[in-house]
Formats: sequence, structure tokens, C-alpha cells
Amino acid sequence: MKLRPAAAFVLASWYLIGSSPISAAIFKLAVPEEHGLHLYWWPQVKVPDGWVHDEKASRSTGTNMLVPKGESFANAPSVMYGEALYKPRMPETHSLEQLISDDKLDFQDRTLGIVISALPDLKTSDGRSLRCFSFSPPKGSSGSNANWEWTAFGEEGDFYLVFTVSAQSQTALKEALPAFRRLIASYSW
Repeated sequence: MKLRPAAAFVLASWYLIGSSPISAAIFKLAVPEEHGLHLYWWPQVKVPDGWVHDEKASRSTGTNMLVPKGESFANAPSVMYGEALYKPRMPETHSLEQLISDDKLDFQDRTLGIVISALPDLKTSDGRSLRCFSFSPPKGSSGSNANWEWTAFGEEGDFYLVFTVSAQSQTALKEALPAFRRLIASYSW
């Protein structure tokens, strides 16, 4: 499973608090390390039924990685992840529109013929809209670059938010989409 380019920020463990949508939308953690502090940020969401947080994959990929129960990042037919990208660490990105545009361009560079389509916005629990896009491989492609994805983009204060569901097949994506919608719907500014 390949991760989106924005998945380069490292995050730490993710703990679910309660069963209702969580306020305090961005969890922030500083972990002392040999050469200073390692900063971790992520959007807090309710883990959808049938999914679990994959701590090991979250640390290694730099995202809040969710996988279907009984699966791991390495073997899951689909995964979901959320990112909180700290704007001051991205001075070359001046707006949400630019983040989205850069993400699309990166995908087009990496996957010749990728099909990118705008989708209806997805709503958070407090009614805010996240811009949503599908990323589909060219017809007839296979292999490691043949993921089907939906990505929702938003921003909150000093953070860009990116939520992604990525699947190894179109069927796996369709099966994961209800959980992805619940994931977005659990998020609150």
C-alpha cells in the first residue's frame, strides 16, 4: 500500500476518547528524543466499527493509520489515515487550494494516466465541508501503483487536514467507503 506524499509527517500513538465525536480536534504531542523533541499532530476522530488503529504503521508512515480488524498495514485490502499538516512547516504551501493542486500533480507524476475526479464535499460532525477527490488508476493497470483512493482536504487554524481511504481494488474501496464517511463525520473542529 502506498501513502500519499503528504504522509511524510511522523505521528505517535492515537487514543480514542469516548464514543461520541471529539472536540479538541488536533491532538498534539512532543516526545523527547536524543536530538531534541519529536512533534506529533493528528486529527482526533472516532475509529469506525470494524476498524482499529495500527500503532506500528502509524509511527512508521507518519499518519494515523486505521486498518480493518484482523488486518495489518502490510496485508489490508484497504486502509484509512488522517493527517494534520502544520502550516508553518510547509512555507511553500500558501493555501488549501495549493495543497490540493500539489497533491494532484504529484499523483499525476507518479501514475501515468491516473484519473482524478472531484466528489461532493464530505461533512464533519459540526457541518463543515471537506473537499473530496477520488484517485483511480488508469483502466487496465495493476501493481503497486494501482490503488483506488478517496481523499478529503480541509484546514483548521495552523493545520491542513488530509483524510484518505486507500484500497488495493475498486471493490475494496467500495467496501471501505461507509467507514470512511463515518470517520469524516466523527471529526469536529
